[in-house]
Amino acid sequence: MRSKSNNFKQINLPVFFGLSHLGQVFSLCWSKKIGNCYAYDNDKRLLNSFKEKKYTLEEPKLNKLKLNKIKFQKKFKEIKNFKYIFFTHDTPLKPKNGKPELNLIYKNLKKILSLKFQTKTYLIISSQINPELMKNIKKKINIDKNIKIFYLVDTLKMGESLDKFLNPNQIIIGGEKREKKNIFKLFKKFKSKKFYISLDEA
Repeated sequence: MRSKSNNFKQINLPVFFGLSHLGQVFSLCWSKKIGNCYAYDNDKRLLNSFKEKKYTLEEPKLNKLKLNKIKFQKKFKEIKNFKYIFFTHDTPLKPKNGKPELNLIYKNLKKILSLKFQTKTYLIISSQINPELMKNIKKKINIDKNIKIFYLVDTLKMGESLDKFLNPNQIIIGGEKREKKNIFKLFKKFKSKKFYISLDEA
């Protein structure tokens, strides 16, 4: 059994991993609705644009929100220090047929799930994926027992995402049954109906 580092202190705030449309909406709206959080992207161009308040053109209302409650994570490996990791990479679509291109999503999820976590950590995926992607990852890597995986169903609508996030009609989350109470605490400020189902169903 791996012992915890004497210097380790888990950050009890969420970090939003991925700062394209989905990550921008989630992090900015979270900071407005809930409070302090962190943001990170492997793509330094996206990260720097976000810092400079150059937000996605699809959501003009984002310009009304402030960045003062968002801190920026500098190194990927420090992601493992957070209790809550929101995976908010937008899933690219193939130009020819419009179907999801999952290679980038797979690569980044695999990178996160290959980390060693010292205490219980919640990975909340919002990117458009299918059950097969998670099954393939689980076959190829030995996922740390401390990480709990959830899927938060995306109910946002392009151009109206700010309003949809702040006041959703419903929140649908998939994950282990025994983690329902713990994960719902994270969304306690949202008064909308909440539904908890299995990871594959979500």
